[in-house]
Order: sequence, then structure tokens, then C-alpha cells
Amino acid sequence: MLLKLRKFPKSYSLWFFGHFIRKSLVNSILFIHKELRTLNEVLLNMTFFFCKLIAPRSTFAQDMTEAERSLMGVHSGYLRTLADRGIAVVFGPVMDPKGAWGLCIMEVSDETQARTLLADDPVIKANAGFRYEISPMAQAVMRKDLS
Repeated sequence: MLLKLRKFPKSYSLWFFGHFIRKSLVNSILFIHKELRTLNEVLLNMTFFFCKLIAPRSTFAQDMTEAERSLMGVHSGYLRTLADRGIAVVFGPVMDPKGAWGLCIMEVSDETQARTLLADDPVIKANAGFRYEISPMAQAVMRKDLS
């Protein structure tokens, strides 16, 4: 007995090819959507932290030693690298009449990341009597040209 092969019309093969392409395209779109959603969740979960660097003494800004001045230069360089990476939003000394202190506002995913980054600050690693107070910010509003 001879087996007769059924010949499919040309339109069927076009339909099959089109179906395969559509399915691949849909899967690609779903994958991209999932990746963008994940990226969006990461970006939306970024949090701002107010970080206050407290010096070893209230007169530190007026009477720091040359070694302390050098350490502050290295500290400033470290925070500048965080700013270049988009982590530190703003930082600098605050000349409070009760005693100068350092300010750093950083944008990170959570407090653990903020504490890890601040633990790597050269003034903390030097064990020279500095310490940070870290507070989460409920929100941060920036000028349009900064955001």
C-alpha cells in the first residue's frame, strides 16, 4: 500500500511560520518586560539616607593636626568616588556653632548598604574617634536640574 502524503496549501506553511515568529516575539517581549519591571523595582526601592559624621571633638575644625587634615583629604576623596558613582548626592562640612560635623546624603537600596559604605570610609577605618549617625529620609525632593 502506498502512503499518500498530504500536500498542505502554501497558506498553511505561512501561517505556521507566522505563528512561530509571533510566539518568539511574544516571549521576547515578556522577557524584556520582566527585566524592565525588575530594574524598575530596584530603582523604586532606592532610599535616601542622611548621614552625619561626628568628629572626635567639637573643636576639630579649628584645631585638627596635620595627620587629621591629611585623613580628611582622603575621606573627602572617598566620598567624591561615591558621588561619581551616583551614591552620594551631596556631602560636605557643616559649620555648626556647637561644633562642625560632616553631612552626606546618599541614595542606596537599604540601610545595610549605607552602613557598609560608611564603614569603608577612611576616617572610620582609621579608628580616629569619628562616628556616623545614619537616618533614613521619608522622601527627598530635588531641584529639577538635579534629578
